[in-house]
Amino acid sequence: GPRWGLTTHLSVRLNRNSLDAALADGTDPGDSPALSLRAAQLRSSGVRERLAAALAETVGDARTGQPANVEHPQRGEARACADQLTALAARLRSHQPVDVRGVAIVALLVNDRLHRTGRNQLRDAVADAHGALIPAHDAPREMSEAA
Repeated sequence: GPRWGLTTHLSVRLNRNSLDAALADGTDPGDSPALSLRAAQLRSSGVRERLAAALAETVGDARTGQPANVEHPQRGEARACADQLTALAARLRSHQPVDVRGVAIVALLVNDRLHRTGRNQLRDAVADAHGALIPAHDAPREMSEAA
């Protein structure tokens, strides 16, 4: 596979959220080495598992935690869409191919928006992510034919 230099790795670490935002908006990962590396990271099983775990933790926190407060304003919202968050985590943990745009949306959600999302925005973002995770060209069928 492609080899990324130290500069690219550093750039990705420093600009993770903006790269995720670009990928979430549908920017082609081939547009730059940094986008290409970040897309590869997002598709990796390690990152997918970490994001799934963060979603699951949010659901657990929402179900068992105190009511929403200043530090966790998203609890009520997360409780309201716990099933969707759980389904999203399961999709990330499955071995099915994912579209990087969907993983990028989840990454933004986990790294940023879960802490700041207002009412109804979380549900919309989760629905967006779920739709975007499924590759547009129905990759599973292609893979089973190629196997």
